[in-house]
Amino acid sequence: MGNPRILAIPYPAQGHVIPFMELSQCLAKQGFKITFVNTEYNHKRVLKALGENNYLGSEISLE
Repeated sequence: MGNPRILAIPYPAQGHVIPFMELSQCLAKQGFKITFVNTEYNHKRVLKALGENNYLGSEISLE
């Protein structure tokens, strides 16, 4: 059956996106494949918050 997939769509408000990304990372460590959908503005904030050294791996795709 493979890895279960999750479509993650956080509420686009301050204080929701980063914790939702942290939840997605925890689920990815448990074997889930995550598609994280975001607005363009929040997408840039997520990338900045992750920094250069934080690797999402192939389990989380950012859209």
